[in-house]
Amino acid sequence: MNDLDPSLRSSLSEVEKSDYLSSLGDENSLNINTVANAFLDHLRQTGRRGALIAVGGTVNLATRGTSRKDIDLLAVIENSHDFDDWSRQIEQVSREAGITVSQILKPIPDREYDIPNFNLHDGSVILSPNSGVPIEIVNSEVWKNVEEALERLQAKVTPFSVLSRY
Repeated sequence: MNDLDPSLRSSLSEVEKSDYLSSLGDENSLNINTVANAFLDHLRQTGRRGALIAVGGTVNLATRGTSRKDIDLLAVIENSHDFDDWSRQIEQVSREAGITVSQILKPIPDREYDIPNFNLHDGSVILSPNSGVPIEIVNSEVWKNVEEALERLQAKVTPFSVLSRY
């Protein structure tokens, strides 16, 4: 499958935003739209480029539309200095969206290999909306720009949906 034409590979992995949101149900779709809009507003206000991308089981065709424990989003924020800077920005997005941050999970380096940015967990911020499932926004510190993140997701033929981009 890695020998596919890049345009075909992209069409296999990228899910249209409207198709993705319609598969989530009303509550979750509203929550994701609210976070995506707050993320876009935050990028505009701070003058940064970035993207909020749905990944994981809620995007995968085999499991899309089934009950999930959470919704995974990848947040790329260009010019984030480190995890603390990135997580502060996600906390601000959460406040703007009116959704509570329930947990911040710092990155956990893989000490076995001791390779920079090779983590057991990349770090994330978990949001708990009043209704619907939790939203886990995953750190993308390794991918410093939007184009690189999208290229890597397409190369892996990983299903994803771009929710907002600036």
